[in-house]
Amino acid sequence: NRSSDRREQAMSTCRKRFEVFIHNGELARIRQWVTKYQNIETGGDLFGLWSGDRTVVVQFVLGPGEGSRRTPVSFFQDSNYLKTAGSALTTLHSLCHIGEWHSHHKLGLAEPSDGDQRTVQTNMPQYSWNRFILFIANIPTELEHRYESVGTVGIGCFPFVAQAVGARAKMSRGEFHVIAGQSPFRKFFALSESLKDAICNKAELENEPEEERCKATSTPVGTHLSDQHHDYSHEQSLSYST
Repeated sequence: NRSSDRREQAMSTCRKRFEVFIHNGELARIRQWVTKYQNIETGGDLFGLWSGDRTVVVQFVLGPGEGSRRTPVSFFQDSNYLKTAGSALTTLHSLCHIGEWHSHHKLGLAEPSDGDQRTVQTNMPQYSWNRFILFIANIPTELEHRYESVGTVGIGCFPFVAQAVGARAKMSRGEFHVIAGQSPFRKFFALSESLKDAICNKAELENEPEEERCKATSTPVGTHLSDQHHDYSHEQSLSYST
């Protein structure tokens, strides 16, 4: 009967829900970066581990590099910075490059734009990905009521999943599971000089969260989107236009 069909459909939807686990400290860093750019886009990258087909754990959020370019409706990550930081995080420390994040500041758009979706869907087959996560952050205005208070940075997670490599990915809305405190990997970062060199050198220092400011180093440096460990030397970061 119809009641049973609806119940089965609801249960199926619950089983298919995409879950994103992340520490509150990593979300706080995104909010700090976004707050520094009230009327222009900013962004970065997400590193962590996949756990099953529909679960991912974000363990490290990377901010913009010093060569990043941005406009009110677009963000372009510093590809050289991403090569260096991504190689350290994936090759040396066994994290996967699972996605990206960027802001829509006060545009009133709390989800990926049509352009954002096309960018991800076009590039996934090119790099043989079958899943990818995109975070969208924005600052609500007085006319919006999506979040509890005006000025609070809201963050949404949007998984892109393809049934097979090369197939067109479908976007859905993921569910955050926020873990209290700091990511254990962030604590490891504080103790690892080699990782600090890779992350801090060429980072956009003036935009670093206050408690995590990096000291400039003289160590030579030098990835982008991938959920596999590999040579980033030929990759380009995805460029988003709203």
